[in-house]
Amino acid sequence: MNTFKRSLFIVGFGLALAACNDSASTEMQTDALVEAEEEVDAHIDVVEQRLAACNSKDWAKWEALHVTDATRTAPDLAEPLTSAAAMRTDIEELVVTFPDYHLELVEAFGLGDKLVARIHTKGTMLGPIDFNGFEVPPTGKSFEQDWVAILTFEGDKIASIDEFYDNYGTMVQLGLAQ
Repeated sequence: MNTFKRSLFIVGFGLALAACNDSASTEMQTDALVEAEEEVDAHIDVVEQRLAACNSKDWAKWEALHVTDATRTAPDLAEPLTSAAAMRTDIEELVVTFPDYHLELVEAFGLGDKLVARIHTKGTMLGPIDFNGFEVPPTGKSFEQDWVAILTFEGDKIASIDEFYDNYGTMVQLGLAQ
Protein backbone atom coordinates (compact mmCIF):
# COMPACT_ATOMS: atom_id res chain seq x y z
CA MET A 1 0.00 0.00 0.00
CA ASN A 2 1.45 3.33 -1.05
CA THR A 3 1.06 5.72 1.88
CA PHE A 4 3.26 8.39 0.29
CA LYS A 5 0.34 10.13 -1.46
CA ARG A 6 -1.77 10.05 1.69
CA SER A 7 1.14 11.50 3.68
CA LEU A 8 1.61 14.29 1.15
CA PHE A 9 -2.08 15.15 1.40
CA ILE A 10 -1.91 15.25 5.20
CA VAL A 11 1.23 17.41 5.22
CA GLY A 12 -0.26 19.79 2.65
CA PHE A 13 -3.55 20.01 4.49
CA GLY A 14 -1.71 20.53 7.78
CA LEU A 15 0.32 23.38 6.29
CA ALA A 16 -2.85 25.01 5.00
CA LEU A 17 -4.36 24.77 8.46
CA ALA A 18 -1.20 26.19 10.02
CA ALA A 19 -1.68 29.36 7.98
CA CYS A 20 -4.86 30.16 9.92
CA ASN A 21 -4.53 32.85 12.61
CA ASP A 22 -7.08 31.42 15.03
CA SER A 23 -5.22 28.79 17.09
CA ALA A 24 -8.41 27.28 18.59
CA SER A 25 -9.89 26.91 15.11
CA THR A 26 -6.65 25.42 13.86
CA GLU A 27 -6.58 22.91 16.71
CA MET A 28 -10.17 21.85 15.98
CA GLN A 29 -9.40 21.50 12.28
CA THR A 30 -6.27 19.47 13.04
CA ASP A 31 -8.27 17.19 15.35
CA ALA A 32 -10.87 16.74 12.60
CA LEU A 33 -8.13 15.90 10.10
CA VAL A 34 -6.61 13.30 12.43
CA GLU A 35 -10.06 11.78 13.01
CA ALA A 36 -10.74 11.67 9.25
CA GLU A 37 -7.37 10.01 8.61
CA GLU A 38 -8.08 7.39 11.29
CA GLU A 39 -11.47 6.64 9.69
CA VAL A 40 -9.86 6.17 6.26
CA ASP A 41 -7.15 3.96 7.78
CA ALA A 42 -9.85 1.82 9.43
CA HIS A 43 -11.65 1.45 6.09
CA ILE A 44 -8.41 0.50 4.34
CA ASP A 45 -7.86 -2.11 7.04
CA VAL A 46 -11.32 -3.60 6.33
CA VAL A 47 -10.49 -3.81 2.60
CA GLU A 48 -7.16 -5.50 3.39
CA GLN A 49 -9.01 -7.98 5.65
CA ARG A 50 -11.51 -8.64 2.83
CA LEU A 51 -8.72 -9.35 0.34
CA ALA A 52 -6.88 -11.60 2.83
CA ALA A 53 -10.11 -13.51 3.54
CA CYS A 54 -10.66 -13.98 -0.20
CA ASN A 55 -7.08 -15.11 -0.78
CA SER A 56 -7.35 -17.66 2.07
CA LYS A 57 -10.93 -18.60 1.09
CA ASP A 58 -12.20 -17.75 4.58
CA TRP A 59 -15.76 -17.06 3.41
CA ALA A 60 -17.29 -16.60 6.87
CA LYS A 61 -14.76 -13.84 7.67
CA TRP A 62 -15.21 -12.37 4.18
CA GLU A 63 -19.00 -12.17 4.55
CA ALA A 64 -18.76 -10.76 8.10
CA LEU A 65 -16.95 -7.67 6.75
CA HIS A 66 -20.17 -6.58 4.99
CA VAL A 67 -23.54 -5.36 6.24
CA THR A 68 -26.28 -7.95 5.66
CA ASP A 69 -27.91 -5.95 2.84
CA ALA A 70 -24.66 -4.92 1.13
CA THR A 71 -24.76 -4.31 -2.63
CA ARG A 72 -22.25 -4.87 -5.42
CA THR A 73 -22.20 -3.63 -8.98
CA ALA A 74 -19.69 -4.69 -11.61
CA PRO A 75 -19.35 -4.74 -15.42
CA ASP A 76 -20.24 -8.43 -15.67
CA LEU A 77 -23.40 -8.20 -13.54
CA ALA A 78 -26.74 -7.61 -15.28
CA GLU A 79 -28.24 -6.56 -11.93
CA PRO A 80 -26.57 -5.56 -8.66
CA LEU A 81 -25.99 -8.25 -6.08
CA THR A 82 -28.11 -7.24 -3.11
CA SER A 83 -26.87 -9.04 -0.02
CA ALA A 84 -23.65 -10.10 1.61
CA ALA A 85 -24.78 -13.72 1.16
CA ALA A 86 -25.33 -13.24 -2.60
CA MET A 87 -21.94 -11.56 -2.88
CA ARG A 88 -20.35 -14.48 -1.01
CA THR A 89 -21.98 -17.02 -3.34
CA ASP A 90 -20.63 -15.08 -6.34
CA ILE A 91 -17.03 -14.98 -5.08
CA GLU A 92 -17.17 -18.66 -4.05
CA GLU A 93 -18.24 -19.53 -7.63
CA LEU A 94 -15.45 -17.37 -9.05
CA VAL A 95 -12.74 -19.28 -7.19
CA VAL A 96 -14.08 -22.56 -8.57
CA THR A 97 -13.25 -21.16 -12.01
CA PHE A 98 -10.01 -19.55 -10.82
CA PRO A 99 -8.73 -21.65 -7.88
CA ASP A 100 -5.55 -19.56 -7.62
CA TYR A 101 -7.49 -16.26 -7.69
CA HIS A 102 -5.41 -13.68 -5.80
CA LEU A 103 -6.09 -10.05 -4.88
CA GLU A 104 -3.67 -7.38 -3.70
CA LEU A 105 -4.36 -3.79 -2.63
CA VAL A 106 -2.28 -1.39 -4.72
CA GLU A 107 -3.49 1.89 -3.26
CA ALA A 108 -6.50 3.41 -1.54
CA PHE A 109 -7.76 6.80 -0.42
CA GLY A 110 -11.00 8.12 0.89
CA LEU A 111 -13.02 10.60 2.87
CA GLY A 112 -15.84 9.99 5.30
CA ASP A 113 -17.72 6.80 4.53
CA LYS A 114 -16.24 6.51 0.98
CA LEU A 115 -13.08 4.74 -0.08
CA VAL A 116 -11.56 4.29 -3.53
CA ALA A 117 -9.27 1.28 -3.94
CA ARG A 118 -7.10 0.09 -6.81
CA ILE A 119 -6.71 -3.67 -6.63
CA HIS A 120 -4.47 -6.01 -8.61
CA THR A 121 -5.90 -9.45 -9.35
CA LYS A 122 -4.72 -12.55 -11.13
CA GLY A 123 -5.85 -16.10 -11.66
CA THR A 124 -5.80 -19.14 -13.92
CA MET A 125 -8.99 -20.47 -15.51
CA LEU A 126 -8.93 -24.10 -14.35
CA GLY A 127 -12.68 -24.53 -13.95
CA PRO A 128 -15.72 -23.81 -16.12
CA ILE A 129 -17.46 -20.44 -16.13
CA ASP A 130 -21.10 -19.66 -16.81
CA PHE A 131 -21.95 -16.90 -19.31
CA ASN A 132 -25.69 -16.25 -19.31
CA GLY A 133 -26.55 -19.92 -18.91
CA PHE A 134 -23.85 -21.18 -21.29
CA GLU A 135 -21.01 -23.11 -19.66
CA VAL A 136 -17.55 -22.32 -21.03
CA PRO A 137 -14.91 -25.00 -20.33
CA PRO A 138 -11.59 -24.07 -18.69
CA THR A 139 -8.90 -22.64 -20.95
CA GLY A 140 -5.97 -23.16 -18.59
CA LYS A 141 -4.90 -19.59 -19.35
CA SER A 142 -4.13 -16.89 -16.81
CA PHE A 143 -5.09 -13.25 -16.50
CA GLU A 144 -3.87 -10.21 -14.57
CA GLN A 145 -5.51 -6.85 -14.24
CA ASP A 146 -5.86 -3.79 -12.05
CA TRP A 147 -9.37 -2.64 -11.23
CA VAL A 148 -10.99 0.06 -9.14
CA ALA A 149 -13.66 -0.18 -6.48
CA ILE A 150 -15.64 2.60 -4.86
CA LEU A 151 -16.72 1.38 -1.44
CA THR A 152 -19.26 2.87 0.95
CA PHE A 153 -19.08 1.96 4.62
CA GLU A 154 -21.60 1.79 7.43
CA GLY A 155 -19.38 2.02 10.47
CA ASP A 156 -16.69 -0.61 10.05
CA LYS A 157 -18.56 -2.74 7.49
CA ILE A 158 -18.83 -2.52 3.71
CA ALA A 159 -22.32 -1.37 2.66
CA SER A 160 -21.72 -1.15 -1.08
CA ILE A 161 -18.98 -1.78 -3.60
CA ASP A 162 -19.05 -0.52 -7.17
CA GLU A 163 -16.35 -2.19 -9.25
CA PHE A 164 -14.85 -0.99 -12.53
CA TYR A 165 -12.64 -3.24 -14.65
CA ASP A 166 -11.83 -4.27 -18.21
CA ASN A 167 -13.88 -7.42 -18.76
CA TYR A 168 -12.93 -7.60 -22.46
CA GLY A 169 -9.20 -7.46 -21.71
CA THR A 170 -9.63 -10.33 -19.26
CA MET A 171 -11.50 -12.38 -21.89
CA VAL A 172 -8.66 -11.80 -24.39
CA GLN A 173 -6.07 -12.99 -21.86
CA LEU A 174 -8.15 -16.10 -21.18
CA GLY A 175 -8.42 -16.88 -24.90
CA LEU A 176 -12.19 -16.28 -24.90
CA ALA A 177 -12.09 -13.18 -27.16
CA GLN A 178 -9.80 -11.67 -29.79
